[in-house]
Amino acid sequence: MSKEIKVVLLDIDGVVTNGKVLVNSEGQEIKQIDFKDLDGAFEIKRMGLKLGFLTKEQTAITEFFKERFRPDFFYNGISNKLQTIDEICKELGITRENVCYMGDGKYDIDGVANVGLGVCPNNAIPEVKEVATLVLSKDGGDGCVWQLVEHLKCLTERNDFTNSLLEHIEVVNKIKLDKDLQKVIVNVAEKITECYKNKGRVLLAGNGGSASDAQHLATEFVSRFYFNRPPLDAESLASNVATLTALGNDYAFDNIFSRQIEAKAKKGDIFIGISTSGKSKNVVEAFRAAREKEAVVVAMIGENVTKDVKDYADYIISVPSSITPRIQECHILIGHMICEIVERKMFG
Repeated sequence: MSKEIKVVLLDIDGVVTNGKVLVNSEGQEIKQIDFKDLDGAFEIKRMGLKLGFLTKEQTAITEFFKERFRPDFFYNGISNKLQTIDEICKELGITRENVCYMGDGKYDIDGVANVGLGVCPNNAIPEVKEVATLVLSKDGGDGCVWQLVEHLKCLTERNDFTNSLLEHIEVVNKIKLDKDLQKVIVNVAEKITECYKNKGRVLLAGNGGSASDAQHLATEFVSRFYFNRPPLDAESLASNVATLTALGNDYAFDNIFSRQIEAKAKKGDIFIGISTSGKSKNVVEAFRAAREKEAVVVAMIGENVTKDVKDYADYIISVPSSITPRIQECHILIGHMICEIVERKMFG
């Protein structure tokens, strides 16, 4: 979504129309269109963007759209929409990253998945929703084109607030599409559940904002997440000021977490080290100490996977971003997901 959108391409049935067909007494098909969507299509052109329609249908209704909207591109009777998108890109001298495509059905999956901004209405099929960058709250034929226009205006009128918001949405959408990362998150939750069932504990550590995240997640385990239940043993190693200052003063700042790991961790426990850069020396030293204690090592980091992380971590939760606040926001999101899974698996 950070790419500049230059052309907006829309499916017709199920997007501009609601996907339902009325048939009159003469056997003629009638489809419903929301006036907000008509306005939305014209507004796209007024914004200086190219407008196109790509539809598998080839009927009098689709010809109406061609005459009514006078789009820059109009293709009907096609099923390979990604190929058509590539033809349009070649004609305009742009890449797929500059394309916004909105569709709702099985013939739209490739198009939605492989452009800069893949969009679908709320009532799209699950396969399209899964690959979409943006899932709208409006249904097809019920104002979804106008809602897309509002989003496009946010992209073209970006300020500090919308920049941060759109960066956050972009990272979350990358996580939504990354099946491998999702599998790691679920595996970590299952490993923590196994640890608790074996009377183990979870230790967490980080610096600065990541120290706060460690405290936050430890509290979710000890207190409650969604419902009342027995407490789960978890501790943030960044919380005890006396311990931290003593270790920093008597040993070195690099050892403030590893020394605690040596004292508290046992085989089968979980250590979660949080570092947006993946290079925090005291967190890396804690990884090393946890590995020596035969604890399970989980690294929560950004997109930079360092050699030390690869060497010591059993599980790497790598948020696909290099921007520190966006990484931290997603660390808490992922941490909450883990807490929810563990709580449900432990207590139903």
